Amino acid sequence: MNCYLINLDRASERRAHMDAQFHRLGVQPIRVPAVDSAELSAAETAHWQSRSQIWKPLTPSQIACFLSHRKVWQLIVEAAEPWAFVCEDDIHLADDFADFVKTWSWCPHEAALIRAETDCLPGQFSFFHRSVFGHRLRRVKSSQLGSAGYFLSLEAAKRLLKFTENCCEPMDCLLFFDRGDKSQPVTAHQIDPALCVQDLRLDLHTRRGFPTQIEMTADMTDPVRPRFPAKIWREIHRPFAQATLLSKRAWLRLTLQSVFKIVPIDLP
Repeated sequence: MNCYLINLDRASERRAHMDAQFHRLGVQPIRVPAVDSAELSAAETAHWQSRSQIWKPLTPSQIACFLSHRKVWQLIVEAAEPWAFVCEDDIHLADDFADFVKTWSWCPHEAALIRAETDCLPGQFSFFHRSVFGHRLRRVKSSQLGSAGYFLSLEAAKRLLKFTENCCEPMDCLLFFDRGDKSQPVTAHQIDPALCVQDLRLDLHTRRGFPTQIEMTADMTDPVRPRFPAKIWREIHRPFAQATLLSKRAWLRLTLQSVFKIVPIDLP
């Protein structure tokens, strides 16, 4: 399975960080030069800003991140392999990550997008799961933060390329935001325990200290609200979800400590 690493040409420290991890795990990534927000023209920025319905206004860095992932999707289509792994350059990989990229035979037919990272926050996932290399594979049932590591099928890459011809959103919002209806371009699954975590999710004693390359503006609007039936179901389900938050927080902390040998930022 091809592993695509998105990395800015000027981000040499991040590149060294990822190269060391991939070398340790015996994985040879394909580096994809990231789109540099500093090189986007005003016309190109305006073009993609006008195609956002969820976040307004998109920052140049958010657009550059979007275009970088889109560049990888095109490479996946051109390679014509059933599955690929896509990652950004500020993640920490689990010791058994290589098991998942040696073959795509473990990827279920019903899956299109498989999220490999954790945002260190409680989430909602399907009760039923498939076991893969000692991990669980579950359907994602709630919005998730981050797009720093995920497996993508060939068909999903084609679908996302077509979907984003006239749509631009922050990448995690595009891939993992719960819209509450059928407008989601691909259905997401989650690997649990996760295979990677972004550096910024860790506490000050264990993170590498990579600065974020995505600016957040104060005048961003709230995401689009779910439609009425989905909102009713969400309110009915809310007490049950809240009842499990404490146990999920404990599980997330235990997972990060045992899998990545690191300590997460205190969970809310």
